[in-house]
Amino acid sequence: MTSGNLEWLQTVTCRSGYKSCFHAAQDNSKGFIYLVGGSVFRYAAWWLYSRESEYPPNLLSADFDFLVEELVASPQVPECWTRDDHSSGGKECPRFRPGTPGTVFRPDGSEVQFSKTHLSLVERGIAVDILPIAHLYGLRGVSSPSVEQYCGSVPLSIQALGVRLDRRTGNALDVCGDVGLDALASRTVSINNEESAWYSARKRRLSLEEYARQKARSLGFDVVS
Repeated sequence: MTSGNLEWLQTVTCRSGYKSCFHAAQDNSKGFIYLVGGSVFRYAAWWLYSRESEYPPNLLSADFDFLVEELVASPQVPECWTRDDHSSGGKECPRFRPGTPGTVFRPDGSEVQFSKTHLSLVERGIAVDILPIAHLYGLRGVSSPSVEQYCGSVPLSIQALGVRLDRRTGNALDVCGDVGLDALASRTVSINNEESAWYSARKRRLSLEEYARQKARSLGFDVVS
């Protein structure tokens, strides 16, 4: 992908709500911070191929996913937010919502016990997930995993992207992931890591082909083997 086609990189962090989400990731992590997931590849696909159309609703309410080197020992709850129950990858994660601070209980009265491996926050329809790289599916047990290894572990080619952020300002510095950039340039989706693709497909009760096709259709891309 040429430098001209990377102009989306300069605006991917300009979306409404991004700064408060970045500050939450900044306050609750150590080391590097990358913006990953749908907030990257969906925005890039829209910017490259659909800017003439209306800003898509799935970007107005999308999650901001931050890949971090390490979570802090004691997560900081943003002011006026509360913890809520959230399930991600089969593990409970702490999530925050605006409202009255306090302990969160399930409908049956049991207290929510939050995971120490992920941190999720929610405010005004925009969510932020703070993901320590060593705890992600496919990277557990890997010694000092890299962002390149993260890109190799994600299910689909279009997901193999990471925008490196300035830890002080939150601005985009560069992008990692040749496979993801190629998927953007060719407007295609393919299986990137078969094991993690099967894992994600099973969670959604889809076949591998249906999972890839669903993602491609949502972007207006084609599926390739």
